[in-house]
Amino acid sequence: MKFIKDFFLLDLSQFENIAIYLPIGVIFTSLALALCVAVFIINYHKRYTTQLLTQLIRHEALDEQGAKTLGALRLDKLFGLKSALSRKGQLTYMVRRVGETQQTYEEYLAVSKKRGYKEEKINFDEARFYIDPERADRAKRLVETTNTEWWRPTLMAVFIIAIWVIMALSLPELLEWLNEAAAD
Repeated sequence: MKFIKDFFLLDLSQFENIAIYLPIGVIFTSLALALCVAVFIINYHKRYTTQLLTQLIRHEALDEQGAKTLGALRLDKLFGLKSALSRKGQLTYMVRRVGETQQTYEEYLAVSKKRGYKEEKINFDEARFYIDPERADRAKRLVETTNTEWWRPTLMAVFIIAIWVIMALSLPELLEWLNEAAAD
């Protein structure tokens, strides 16, 4: 595992003909780790979004009369879901809250630019949610096509790590070759 330590300490200033201080090993290692974490975060986000849409469809919460609380859907423990429901985004485009004021994008921008504007706090114990009837077909398609198995991000992380190992093994020789070519 000496190559990992050597790669992590790899710096372009070590090569006299390149001579730029750039800790390239640290940059590529950080990038690989960030990509691995991002893959799992994206999958987690897809998972709780799909869970909410699936539960709302299953309970036929397609209008205000059929709206359900997160507790009734058994999704009240998901912090990421509550966060996604409290800000404007793709999920709130399809999922509505009973009593929520409907605004166009321009109205939302005008209101949010006012001094001292704060987003409305949502009481998630009492708030009831439903799928917007105009977007029910899109929500159903999203549930049918979204794949959130854990093996997919794990495989992607293994792929990223494999690329990093290949780079750790070959980049020092490549930089040495570039350094010698620049000397000629």
